[in-house]
Amino acid sequence: MLVAKLVRSTVAHGRIKSINIDEASKVPGVYRIVTSEDIVKIIPHPYYGPAFHDQPILAIGKVHYVGEPVAAVLASDPHVAEEAARLIVVDYEELPAVFDEVEAQKSKIVVHEQLKPAGTFPDLKHLHGVRDTNVALDFQLKRGDADKAFAEADHVFEHTFRTQQVLHVPLEPYVSIAETNGTSMTIHTASQSPSFVRLEIARLLGWPENRVRVRVPFLGGGFGGKLYIKLEALVAALSLIVLRPVKISLTMEEQFYTLTKHASTFRIKSAVSKDGKVTGRECEVWWNGGAYADIGPRITQKSGFTAPGPYDIDNVKIDSYALYTNLPPAGALRGFGIPQLVWAYESHTDLIARALGVDPLDFRRKNILRDGRPQATGTVVKDMGAEACLERAAQLINWNTPFERGKGTIKRGRGIAVGFKASISPTTSIAVVNVAADGSCTLFCGTVDMGQGSDTAMAQLVAEVLNIPAEMVHVVHSNTDITPYDMATLGSRSTFHMGLAVKLAAEDAKAKLEAMAKEVGLPPGSNVPIRELFERKYKMQAGTVVGTGSYIPPYTSPDQQRPVRERHAVLDGGCDRSGAGDRHRDRPHAYREDDQRRRRRPLDQPADRRDAIVRRGDHAARLHHHREDGVRGRSGHQCLVRRLQDPGHPRSAGLHDQRGRRCQPAQRPLRRQGRRRIRHLGGVAGHRQRSRRRYRRAHHLAADHAGKNLPRHPRRRERATRGLMMSTAKKTISFELNGRLVTADVAPHHTLVELLQNEFDLFGARESCAQGLCGCCTAVVNGKAVSGCLYLASFVDGATVQTVEGLSDGAKLDPVQEAFIEAGAFQCGFCTPGFILMTKQLLDAHPAPDDDQIRHYLAGNLCRCAAYPEIVRAVKVAASKRKNIAA
Repeated sequence: MLVAKLVRSTVAHGRIKSINIDEASKVPGVYRIVTSEDIVKIIPHPYYGPAFHDQPILAIGKVHYVGEPVAAVLASDPHVAEEAARLIVVDYEELPAVFDEVEAQKSKIVVHEQLKPAGTFPDLKHLHGVRDTNVALDFQLKRGDADKAFAEADHVFEHTFRTQQVLHVPLEPYVSIAETNGTSMTIHTASQSPSFVRLEIARLLGWPENRVRVRVPFLGGGFGGKLYIKLEALVAALSLIVLRPVKISLTMEEQFYTLTKHASTFRIKSAVSKDGKVTGRECEVWWNGGAYADIGPRITQKSGFTAPGPYDIDNVKIDSYALYTNLPPAGALRGFGIPQLVWAYESHTDLIARALGVDPLDFRRKNILRDGRPQATGTVVKDMGAEACLERAAQLINWNTPFERGKGTIKRGRGIAVGFKASISPTTSIAVVNVAADGSCTLFCGTVDMGQGSDTAMAQLVAEVLNIPAEMVHVVHSNTDITPYDMATLGSRSTFHMGLAVKLAAEDAKAKLEAMAKEVGLPPGSNVPIRELFERKYKMQAGTVVGTGSYIPPYTSPDQQRPVRERHAVLDGGCDRSGAGDRHRDRPHAYREDDQRRRRRPLDQPADRRDAIVRRGDHAARLHHHREDGVRGRSGHQCLVRRLQDPGHPRSAGLHDQRGRRCQPAQRPLRRQGRRRIRHLGGVAGHRQRSRRRYRRAHHLAADHAGKNLPRHPRRRERATRGLMMSTAKKTISFELNGRLVTADVAPHHTLVELLQNEFDLFGARESCAQGLCGCCTAVVNGKAVSGCLYLASFVDGATVQTVEGLSDGAKLDPVQEAFIEAGAFQCGFCTPGFILMTKQLLDAHPAPDDDQIRHYLAGNLCRCAAYPEIVRAVKVAASKRKNIAA
């Protein structure tokens, strides 16, 4: 395999006069040096992009930004290739450059002489051949008469907000490998959109799709940066030129030359009546798309029409521009342009309230968009819940009570904001479920697992439909030769869109199994195991049942004759609040006519579960920390998830093994196998089950059972004999929860997290990885920490359960809580309750822990924001506080 190192432009805009490779070619070990002249011999039109075919595989004739690839050096040794790349000399005729998005709109400096729409999006085709402009897209929306509203307004407010570029920088940089025999090609790549990569590479090469295979393993983060084509076109071309496998792996620095989030300028103007009602709003947004469009035109449109905010405004005028500049290309990054706008229009809202001398919350209440009213596009919103979210946010931070802001160098702030997002809909997802003769299943779907736990979610959906253990479902990672089409893993769409396709495929397989049972003479409702069913059909263990499912959400195209219309799942709302130590977020979601498809997890959870349900806007995060939870779909109404008011409320408890004995650190080994972490039963976080379908004795009953040869658990016996059917009958349990006796009805498959959230509105324990690996779901049962996402709810019958909500007495925080606030030991705050509970347990066992003990006890908890130094410092501060209290 050859490794490629890139020679990059050193000027922002210029013509390439010459490329001198003489000295580089003399370096021992260099296999070949490739420029655009070599590329065009095998790919006559080597331009790619999702919206515009404007980006060359290697710069052709001109460079358009600093860092653009100009040449590639191939060698077996990456250090040899890197050394040779440094010896290549490129001579440029430097040209004037434009960097500011507002200036680019009217600048005489043109980045591209002609617009080249890709044809993927029909609404861009009219731009084909447009010349001498930096405006890639001018999206306009008008509703009502904004000019009249401003003329009649009692107050007019206008502000301009600017945001800068932001980088994705996932821990795994961009990397791709291509191998070819000249007639077919396999690409191994870190991509969120393997189906698109296959389509685009096939188009570039002029091949049918079946000659291109794209394989994607687990990703080390994506956040939107690994969508569409990044390195795949280049490695494909290089591999075809040399007919050998070629790999390109970027450094962290090179990511800065590949893709950014859009810098933006947002001018917002509002007409306000004397009673505080916003009667008109004018929005002008300039998006800095950099040198190549990428997906910028879609961001310009889909984010542009949300620019007025989640407010009921009759007269709206929006202009949203996608601009070319001589900066690195900009694309999607967590929110698809929404964070830039929300930060601006909510700051604008606060400034208006301050100028009018009214409470910011009251001003929002007066203008918030309510159900049954049209948004700026004319879409009538349903179940948006913005008003309820706003009220709940205000309640949780005690908005109407006095607030102590502090007098020292560290001050405290409190604010409230509400935002919403345009979802990616409609899109296509297809899934295939293969049921083998022994009852095991293989699921083929194109969703890419990059840490969000999609493999687990999809396996659970299949298992639920077929009533089999989730462990019997194998999910095949993206391989376009065998996994069917999926639009992409982006935009918080996967659990909803692909999840429904998977459910339909599993239901199709189940229907075929039921038809097989009828064929072999079994009456309807027979509980014959799958293995036995196949043996009756084929007289041996043989055969396969294949189920397929395709999901495209219903959609009504805009009707120019009917401006007020209904659409499916358009809006994704959110409310944010920030305060001292209780910075959180509530988020209602838009559900539509198919709300009856209820799941144990939100149907529209973010695709990237590394951020899980912790989506943080970049600019808002600089001002304050906030968190959000998903919403569980309910038939006929919208269920708003209520957040934990404080970062955590741990209670003291020791760590014990399965027989009730205290574990020493040496007895709790932690070992890693690939991406999975397997814990000893007496592990760091107490008894953590590895599978919700695999029975393990509840540890609060283990002491009674110690040393006894117990029979197999009856629920497992039942499952083994009943095949496709498993009892879902609920049972009533009673237990002590945070000091009070409670009862609840639980089904056999319900987890402790589901019990706490659904029955008692306690959201301190949150499901994230769904595998007991991250510690976000930590709760304490009979003094021992457990993974609530795996721990069955029925196991707490007769037990004592403590969650983070039960720590403080309502008036004073626990020392551990105070320590985490003082040390600033949280960013998004999603993992904080779990860390606080484990810190509490650590200090109970070791009042003065050293660094090794701290790391050991907290090894089972994951902070995706990497706030580990602050967390360790918080543990030490908490130890000091407890020591002072004891003294």
